[in-house]
Amino acid sequence: MGHHKETLPEKERFEFTSDIRKPLMILMAVGAVFFVLGLLFGGGGEHDDHGGGHHGAVKRQGQYMAASRLIAEDRPKDEKQQEEQATERESRQVQEKAQTHASEAKSEKSAGHGAAHGHGHGAKAPTGVVPPANEAQKAVQGMPEHLQHVHGSPLLSRLWANLIINGFFFMGISLMAVMFITISYSANAGWFVLFQRLPEAMGHFMPVGFVVLLIAFLAGGHSVYHWLDTEAVANDPILLGKSGYLNMPFFLIRETLYFAIWFGMFLMLRNLSRKEDEVGGHEFYLKRVTIAAAFTLISALTFSSAAWDWIMSIDAHWFSTMFGVYVFATCWVSMFALTTMSVIFLKSKGYFANVNSSHLHDLGKFMFAFSIFWTYIWFCQFLLIWYANIPEEGIYFVARLQNYPVTFFAAFVMNFILPFFILLSKGNMRHAPTLVFVAGIILVGHWLDVYNMVMPGVMKASGSVGFMEIGTFLLFLGAFLFTTGHFLTKANLIPKKHPYLKESLLHDYH
Repeated sequence: MGHHKETLPEKERFEFTSDIRKPLMILMAVGAVFFVLGLLFGGGGEHDDHGGGHHGAVKRQGQYMAASRLIAEDRPKDEKQQEEQATERESRQVQEKAQTHASEAKSEKSAGHGAAHGHGHGAKAPTGVVPPANEAQKAVQGMPEHLQHVHGSPLLSRLWANLIINGFFFMGISLMAVMFITISYSANAGWFVLFQRLPEAMGHFMPVGFVVLLIAFLAGGHSVYHWLDTEAVANDPILLGKSGYLNMPFFLIRETLYFAIWFGMFLMLRNLSRKEDEVGGHEFYLKRVTIAAAFTLISALTFSSAAWDWIMSIDAHWFSTMFGVYVFATCWVSMFALTTMSVIFLKSKGYFANVNSSHLHDLGKFMFAFSIFWTYIWFCQFLLIWYANIPEEGIYFVARLQNYPVTFFAAFVMNFILPFFILLSKGNMRHAPTLVFVAGIILVGHWLDVYNMVMPGVMKASGSVGFMEIGTFLLFLGAFLFTTGHFLTKANLIPKKHPYLKESLLHDYH
């Protein structure tokens, strides 16, 4: 343990001055311009998914059959041989059935039954459509029509998808900021106390993110969530089986309850922190420890469920038991990235004078460690599904690898490769400009990760990162930082009477 002067910084109150507000306003203005450009020029190119009639059906079926071949291409040779034999048998069966139906239709036609005439034609395989070759092809060919194309206006679907991506991403970061405090309290940690007010202020963005999600759900939910389409549910056995959980009333009750618990408990923690600043002593600290333990457990469970509801249910036929912890890892490491950049920025403005290289080193270690943790979860989820080679599971990744390869692999590089090799060096973890660079990469990389979770399920093959995506991200980032700055002024920047303040002041190692 090194020696450190036990003094508080000169600036004990944060002032949200024009030199701090101005960059945020510029950021949001640029975001607004990009967003408007996205609305004006973002409607082209999506019509391909709306191929109508026979040719559209053949085209979509061809896409899904190509996807199924991607699923099966890595099977062992002996398994492929077995499938080829099964394919021949199935082909013969299909041809025999087609001939039988054709004969029946012909006899019915000669008897003068016009309705049966139509039925006979319906039994024939459409021209250009290859009979199912294996289990993967049968699975994707049998997908309901409502899962094969964009619902409603492509431009509006893209708009709702962007609101859900950014609303959930930044609400998740806000919630993780509160969880960082509660986990630290539960672990009896004291090193972070000097900048504790920053994650406290971040927690106030939760209502903004929740309202945005609610608006997107109520106004555009039918373009995003197929299980809201009652006709589709009635004709889809899988959606029908999930309808007891995936229905609008129960969804709204769940999400409203989750948000009320999160934000209500956060306000309790925030109020106790302010009272502690006024009175001192251990009474309020001990109360916070109790609430923090309960919040950590409750939010871990409810956030997983919220991730299933807001994100995973977009691809309502697909599910992963690892999805909750996967989304948690994404939001958790993004929170550390944004916290690190904010601490360094405020320190450059004369605040957090006693935050030293050891504090930055710890923030860097959190980014490094949880980038590896995210990769572990990401790879395990991907590997298990790829290795099992079950078509109804694999189609989730096939859609992303085939239609969104750039964003899919860019997220992996930005969230693991770059942070891992840059932050391997202890010196880089203690170097503020390097930390800002890596934190920026991680933040954008995990936004891309959430993009990959949402956009393929909404826009199918016609999504892209364009003006609208960039503009919405910048708008939400600016709004998040502006909200944080506003609420940072509502209390002392340094919790002067916190029991572990001295420990945080003396947090210095080499």
